[in-house]
Amino acid sequence: MSEKQDREHQKATCERMYVEGNIKVKDLARVMGVSQKTIYAWIKKGKWNEKKKDIIDMEKKIQVNLRRAINKGLMEFANDPMRKDLQSLVGLIRQFREEKKPTKEYKDYIIKFLDRTVDFLLENGDDYLTNGFKKKLVDLAQYLLERN
Repeated sequence: MSEKQDREHQKATCERMYVEGNIKVKDLARVMGVSQKTIYAWIKKGKWNEKKKDIIDMEKKIQVNLRRAINKGLMEFANDPMRKDLQSLVGLIRQFREEKKPTKEYKDYIIKFLDRTVDFLLENGDDYLTNGFKKKLVDLAQYLLERN
């Protein structure tokens, strides 16, 4: 790949990462090995902020329309629960909701991480910080239980 092609590829990668909102400019510059000034010039010249806004606006519209469609389908299902097509819709909604729940492995990983954090604090003898952290963990657990 020529130097020009390499630079264009680098610029395209930066644009994708910036527009998708995955990274800050200073981090993007560091990761890609260019200056922040270069990134800002690319943003301005390529109108990346406008593209980013368009994507955000489109995602909001999609979410609104998706909610409307789901609500309409559920209302129709409530009026006629024997319709097979609506039963399929409700099944898809349930499946989607289940996919959004954290897995048992993920929950176990979080518990292990928090447990090791408390052990670390205890081993380092910072009782004040440890007690504060434990209290926040209890608050967090109660908050998470209320949400599920």
